[in-house]
Amino acid sequence: MSAIPKAITVLAGSALLFGLVPGAVGEQIVIPFSVQAQAGSTATTYTISGALISIPPIDGAAGRLAAEVTLTDNNGDGATLTGQRPSGNSIEAYYDVSNLFGGIIAEVIAPPGETIVVSEAFPPSGFELFPYPPTSVSVQMKFMLSAYDSVDINGSLTIMPEPTGGLLLALLGLVSTRFRR
Repeated sequence: MSAIPKAITVLAGSALLFGLVPGAVGEQIVIPFSVQAQAGSTATTYTISGALISIPPIDGAAGRLAAEVTLTDNNGDGATLTGQRPSGNSIEAYYDVSNLFGGIIAEVIAPPGETIVVSEAFPPSGFELFPYPPTSVSVQMKFMLSAYDSVDINGSLTIMPEPTGGLLLALLGLVSTRFRR
């Protein structure tokens, strides 16, 4: 049996950015990422460093890191993806160079001959407040993939004004209008 060469395919963007293309949606900043990899004849560790992306400071900024991982066993012995980042996760988001925002996808296991799809987010629901308005963000990945198996990772880092802030202002506006009558 010949060895399957290890390969990493970037779906969008350049190899250094691995698909990080910031896009503004209203006041939201959405940074998608997408990676495909296939291990060779031994378990393979992949390290993928996203570019540091400058963003406009957003007062009361909140963020959400989310990804879907599709893990496929290609040789009938099961497949494993294990996070190798400092947090024990496969994917981490950072702000202002070295401040950890959050990490996701610690381990995924596919049964022999099967494909499994796992979704995870930080925070698990809603958005997490940044301690101050970030001016840059990046997404970093490091994971070990079992021999001959393949993985497809698609996700995004979303940054927006603090979600409840706008609602609170709207409610205060309604209350003040009612008292003026």
